[in-house]
Amino acid sequence: MSIRASLFAVSGAKSKELAESKTWIPLCWLTLPCARDVERAGGTACVTADRKEAIDRCARSVPFLEKLFPEFRSVRVCADALLALLRRSRTATIGIELTDHFAKAPEAFPRALLASVKAIEANDEKCSFAVPDRQIVNPFTRKPTTVKAPPLKTTRDVLCFTAGLDPATDDESIERDQLIGHLLK
Repeated sequence: MSIRASLFAVSGAKSKELAESKTWIPLCWLTLPCARDVERAGGTACVTADRKEAIDRCARSVPFLEKLFPEFRSVRVCADALLALLRRSRTATIGIELTDHFAKAPEAFPRALLASVKAIEANDEKCSFAVPDRQIVNPFTRKPTTVKAPPLKTTRDVLCFTAGLDPATDDESIERDQLIGHLLK
């Protein structure tokens, strides 16, 4: 099962898919909403943002992302492709649909998303996040077991957790997908 995310141009009740991702939330998509947009979504799976403000936020965030993820050599090129797509869209609003991510970790994902967006907005390299412990049933003993998650101590760690990134990849197409997803026409 893949964990999908989609980026939409929203015009009233109509929407048009602009980009998709089948495994993670592309890093540059996290630059599009502001904290107020995430809070306004109220834990729902679709975060909407003013398109022009999202374009400005993304453009301003590129140097910060380049600094946090130096192994991603194509941050600027990929962000420029995403920005060009958003500029071609003439809708006032964009939406990021994250249903699968909310469903997979409903206790942690909404807070991690907000922490990520706030850190990007503030260019804060020292954001931290405590992933809640999880209760699972031991398949051998059938008894509940607590799984403790390690604390995320840097913004880079929080962004990797939220977006599901693996910056160690050497594959250029995977890097592009982790940065901006698959852009549709």
